[in-house]
Amino acid sequence: MQVIMASQQHGAGHMLALVPVTNEAPAIDGKDEYLGAFDVALTKQYTVTDIEGDGVTINEKLNGVLIRSRNAAGTHTLDLSLQWDALTLGKHTITIEANDIYVNPPHQPTIRTWTFTKLLPIKPKTPQIVSGLGDVVAKFTAYKNALAAKVGGVPGDTLEELIAKLGTMKKYVSGTVMGSADVRVFEYANGGGTTNTYYATVNDLPFKPAVILFKGAKGAYDYRLVYTEKHPAGSLYKVPTVMYAESTGSTTGAGIQFKGHTQSAIVTDKMFTLPVGISGITWEWEAWG
Repeated sequence: MQVIMASQQHGAGHMLALVPVTNEAPAIDGKDEYLGAFDVALTKQYTVTDIEGDGVTINEKLNGVLIRSRNAAGTHTLDLSLQWDALTLGKHTITIEANDIYVNPPHQPTIRTWTFTKLLPIKPKTPQIVSGLGDVVAKFTAYKNALAAKVGGVPGDTLEELIAKLGTMKKYVSGTVMGSADVRVFEYANGGGTTNTYYATVNDLPFKPAVILFKGAKGAYDYRLVYTEKHPAGSLYKVPTVMYAESTGSTTGAGIQFKGHTQSAIVTDKMFTLPVGISGITWEWEAWG
């Protein structure tokens, strides 16, 4: 800051000429620009000068947050080492604000703006990791396409679409089971009382069946037993659990119908116990949800 006075003599008098006082903002070298992409902490030198030699304050900001202040012009180094680990991947902004200590006449601070991108560090194992991720994606895609084929989808279906298709599919499970050696009480569906008969129990079901089919053979006879949640005739028996037992090659026992007995015929989401009427054979069974 300077004040210059000049005098001129005219006869016996004197005249003073006053030059206006000026105060220029500090200067920051370089230009506003994109600095590039970095996988290690960014450092950058910059220089601040003030033409009048005034005292200078400098504020370094990262994404608008003050990270460091300085109180002198000169060459300085911006260093983001302390902030780097907490910095998210992607684009960020640095601003350098410089102002002198005089406010008369007032002026705006000088601002330099830089942007940069933080990248994931490249480490020795990164290529192997990337390659391994590629293998995982390929295997996942193969499994997804196989699932699509089973649920009526197409290879381009998303996982969400395939899950939705699974929710609409009929559930199915099958196996074999040996009929019991003892008997339990089961009730006839037509109101004809009860009977002691053999049964079969299957455990560890993944769902509660709506339909169960038993198939078995003994001697000259083939047996078919069907369980349904609701009798085909609707409200004929007014009970949800009905067992139809039919045998081929014999009139004895043909068309026998059982209904659920509170202590015997049980169907849950984990197991079922149902009358089969015949002992000493292995039953093939299928269940649908």
